[in-house]
Amino acid sequence: MWTGIAVGLFFIIINAMNDYFEYYYLTFAGLSMTPFPFLQMRIQVKWFKIIARFALGFGSCLLLTSTLIFLPLSAVGFLVRSIVLIGYVYLVKYALALRSQNIDDPCDGCEKGAFPLCEWKSEQISEILRNWNLDESTNDFLKEISYSFENKSSNVLVITGNDVLSRGLINDD
Repeated sequence: MWTGIAVGLFFIIINAMNDYFEYYYLTFAGLSMTPFPFLQMRIQVKWFKIIARFALGFGSCLLLTSTLIFLPLSAVGFLVRSIVLIGYVYLVKYALALRSQNIDDPCDGCEKGAFPLCEWKSEQISEILRNWNLDESTNDFLKEISYSFENKSSNVLVITGNDVLSRGLINDD
């Protein structure tokens, strides 16, 4: 996202110095980037996430700078600025609410523990124990986690916060 913002600001500055595009073309270009973050919620592929986040930053930069800075200083200009700003804030809130509904934590309910201290990471944890110079408490903690992977009767299990809440492991008293 930040790369998109940086490229967008660079593009806006170059455009302002050379007058390549009118503000309404930049506004339309910024609006055309809107679908990418919404599609990214469904298309969970790394290359698309990179494109979507770049488009989010670039599109936001073009939309906001072209309307807030380059619109004429008139009643219509202020009205359009207000509409765009309110619409942008509403769209951000909607996207964040939609995103929070679609987030699935693969660790919730997993019998192998919670990432990164789970059985799926047992090889890396063993490698850390062998090769890293850890302080005593960290070393003991990782040894206990590693032991729990090998000994299924161990009483050590790393669980997620959602697991703690769903199992009622926290007392409100």
